[in-house]
Amino acid sequence: WAWRVEFEGLLAIADAFRNSSPAMVNRALPGPMDHPQIPALAERGLLRVNQFFEVLNERLATREFIATERFSLVDITAVVAVDFARVVKVRVTEAHPHLLRWREAMGLRPSMSL
Repeated sequence: WAWRVEFEGLLAIADAFRNSSPAMVNRALPGPMDHPQIPALAERGLLRVNQFFEVLNERLATREFIATERFSLVDITAVVAVDFARVVKVRVTEAHPHLLRWREAMGLRPSMSL
């Protein structure tokens, strides 16, 4: 699950952001070389972010935590991904009730409050 959160979640958000943000013009890929934005990759990134939210919502339908029966690094990474999705205007809503419940529960944990 750690891999899925990173690759299906965080990288999808990064694709959408790097290929759409005015701040990232010619910075669509990390590194020293310029790479132009590709709007179709931004659209695909948004689709992938929404698919990732669906996957998490389904996973959390019968579970308190994503990977194990206890709070883990996967939950921490997923909180980062879910919150980071705001940069591409994707938010957890009532369309994902299990993901919404989980995110609210994560926010109540002393270790997750800022």
